[in-house]
Amino acid sequence: MEETGLREKFVENYAEFAPSADQRFAYSFVDFDEESTSPLTLLWQAREKVIRQFAESGPCVIVGSCADYILRDRDDCLNIFLYANEATKEQRIREMYGDVALKEKNRIRDMDIRRGLNYKYYTGREWGKAQNYDLALNRGTLGIDKCVELILDAVK
Repeated sequence: MEETGLREKFVENYAEFAPSADQRFAYSFVDFDEESTSPLTLLWQAREKVIRQFAESGPCVIVGSCADYILRDRDDCLNIFLYANEATKEQRIREMYGDVALKEKNRIRDMDIRRGLNYKYYTGREWGKAQNYDLALNRGTLGIDKCVELILDAVK
């Protein structure tokens, strides 16, 4: 995030997640408006800019980052939500990162709560609600390959 001057670790921790999983305090001390120079506002503005630039440059895949909301006025986007139960998510993390990534049993739940709070704060919408997307797929029951196949069929 060279444009914002924010540290990479800050961006990693807060680009997609609320500062806290506690709904009452997640964004209590954040001043979010167009004129604010708070780090979270700068991060949001940079995120919007980058996502819009990617979308303008041609076909692309953007994962998360409230892209469905940021690009909501475009009619050339297919907004997809992939979901799975906790056991499927845990298995995927084990496959990608090993057992070390699952030190805390509540880590996945905490990440989902923080992701949902982040989405709600910036968009005013509920994260994971099917009506926010063109397509919602259960990655756990369908599997990754079938999800890819369905997505490719949807963009033809």
